[in-house]
Amino acid sequence: MRMKCSPFFNVHEYPGNTMAADKISPTKAIDKFLSFIRVTIEQIWYHLEVYPHESFSEYMFYQLQVYSSRHPAVIGYTDELMSNLRKMANEGILLKLYIEVYEADSKKYSVGFSFRNSLLFEQLKNDTQFLEYGESQFSFDSFLLINNLKSFLFSVIQELNLIEKQPLKEAGNFKILVSTTDDVEMSKDDKWILERTYDEDNRENSLAFKDVKIKSFKEVKLRYLNIEGYIACY
Repeated sequence: MRMKCSPFFNVHEYPGNTMAADKISPTKAIDKFLSFIRVTIEQIWYHLEVYPHESFSEYMFYQLQVYSSRHPAVIGYTDELMSNLRKMANEGILLKLYIEVYEADSKKYSVGFSFRNSLLFEQLKNDTQFLEYGESQFSFDSFLLINNLKSFLFSVIQELNLIEKQPLKEAGNFKILVSTTDDVEMSKDDKWILERTYDEDNRENSLAFKDVKIKSFKEVKLRYLNIEGYIACY
């Protein structure tokens, strides 16, 4: 049976398509990406003290010391969040992710991630069967992917540790926002917001008029997966 030709990928283009490499399928690549996103979000909650430190457990992820909430309600919320993000990733419409932390009604921190121009998501938008491909049909280099995600996560943790911060007066005062393609309807609730993609230039211009300190994270540039990020302190 002939594999469907991809308009975005060449199966020989990326490391991992040799017998000696540790190859993973598109589905497993998405799994690793989403695990990384979950861990990253929890590090933001921990280091920005959205939840008390004593409610977290310490463990190792990609040889990095990280923290995960033990609170059942937080675990349930995170599970639901990741389920929504998985649906968007599988459909190739996950474009940007923001975590905003508030003190009372004032925004204190904003952490943003962009996955724009990631060929993996472009492919998923155009080929619904792409996730069904096995390692023998299409594969990614697991070692290269994990090393890039690890480097990005280390950069996030480092910047979170370097910023000057004061304990929040109210625990759990945050919002998570996701920007997708324009074919997704807008919906919102207290802490889960889906919004249409807006002009990145307008966002940057609006920040320029405020006293905001912005630090960028190390980028992931794998062509099939690109990640940029920043933290803004208000």
